[in-house]
Amino acid sequence: MLLKKLIARSTRRPASYLLFATTLLGVPTELRAQTTQTPPAFTCTAGTAYLFQKDVTDAYELNLRTGTLTQRTFNGIVLSDGTQGGKYNAFGFNPRDSYIWGQVYNDSKIIRVAGNFSGQVFPVTNLPAKPFVVGDISNDGIMYLAIGGSNATDVIYAIDLKVDLTKTTYSATPISTTLTYITDWGVSPKDGNLYAVSSNVAGQTGAPVLYRFLTAPRTNPATGTTAASTTPAGTRETLGTLTGGSPAIASSNFGSAFMDVNGSFYVVTNDKGIIYRIDNPHQLPVNGSPTVTYVGQPSASPNASNTDGARCATSAVPLPVELVAFTATAAPSRTVALNWATASEMHNAYFEVQRSSDGRTFEVAGRVQGHGSTLLASTYQFTDTAPGALPAAYYRLRQVDTDGSFSFSPVRTVALGSGSSPLRLVVAPNPAPAGQLHLQVSNASAAPTAATLTLTDLLGRRLHTQAVTLPPGTTDVGLQAPVAPGAYWLLLNESEGQARQSVRVLITD
Repeated sequence: MLLKKLIARSTRRPASYLLFATTLLGVPTELRAQTTQTPPAFTCTAGTAYLFQKDVTDAYELNLRTGTLTQRTFNGIVLSDGTQGGKYNAFGFNPRDSYIWGQVYNDSKIIRVAGNFSGQVFPVTNLPAKPFVVGDISNDGIMYLAIGGSNATDVIYAIDLKVDLTKTTYSATPISTTLTYITDWGVSPKDGNLYAVSSNVAGQTGAPVLYRFLTAPRTNPATGTTAASTTPAGTRETLGTLTGGSPAIASSNFGSAFMDVNGSFYVVTNDKGIIYRIDNPHQLPVNGSPTVTYVGQPSASPNASNTDGARCATSAVPLPVELVAFTATAAPSRTVALNWATASEMHNAYFEVQRSSDGRTFEVAGRVQGHGSTLLASTYQFTDTAPGALPAAYYRLRQVDTDGSFSFSPVRTVALGSGSSPLRLVVAPNPAPAGQLHLQVSNASAAPTAATLTLTDLLGRRLHTQAVTLPPGTTDVGLQAPVAPGAYWLLLNESEGQARQSVRVLITD
């Protein structure tokens, strides 16, 4: 059966104003019609998206790192007959042929956009000549269209985009549904269903609602006294009112929506370009309490009529955390300044700064909180106050995701000088029970030596400092501050020369 064939699916792709991690295969200096050769497809890369907007639809390349937009055509998409294009919407990326497809606004036709932004228009039987604004394409090449917006009708149109560049006509299969005021949706790679967020209508207030539209019949197993049943394709399920985000999500025109390869759903506001993420909507129950995470807002926010776009549905997605710089530099008083930067982050919980004396065995020097998920560049700083008296130290970053997975940065080496000192700090026992911390300092010089003893936490925050005068030989030193159970650094600094020693101590209950 055609309908059964059309609605057996496995994945997603976006269709809306903003994202589509893809890049150009090759843009000729002068756009011209593709009449005698196969038009070039798009090649997916991380960090690039494509935006289509205006009533004579132009294409723009969006850099997700900087938020900058670059216009890729001057007067609209160039059609295969050499003319400038018209108004298009409901775009999606087709993983089966690597082209972007959309609908010809108010016409029963679809358009295939090539990697050089040339376009070819195809008629579609059973597709009404209406202003479609909702669209996406699954991994098996099924295009799902809906009129959406204020003109919405309760029908989803499924079009099988077979990989056949000689094909000249397509056919749409209608699927009954219960539509609402939405302006885009995305196909989930996890369950193959469509997800959408309600957009605002005149006078609407309050938070938006998340919906799921089934693209294939779902079998519901028998439970207790309830017999097995089937929920038909096209069924709309209300997953709940969205909350969360900073700024908090509110009623808006969410003209762009798409899924990533992990099944997270992104929606973008047309007016300001604010991006929100909804994690794993395929796992959400009906009538639950879904939450969103604020992702970012590109500096060049789109704000134009007829805005839509598409994101490339492949594994070529940005790294969870893209580290673009990491330096370790010797600083005054034998401290080390560590600086690093990221181009973007996804689910980044924190960075653990690690130190080593030999470049092989590392210990924790501190921790810096990450920014979660953001498309914007971020910078970080950390000062290690306890590198010890070694001539050199080695540093690396352990980046940890919110799910506990982690990765390491390259190792950086910093020269600290000889660090020679007549003083030697010994802590025994270590670990030590509370109240039984015993410190000894050996002074190899022939005269008393002034020094400073400092207690910090593992992040380098100073908790206690005391001045000590150390005679020649070995001296017991009492720490003049109560120490609660936990892990700390004890630092010994000479007042002159600033030679530093550090010992990591653990206080038990």
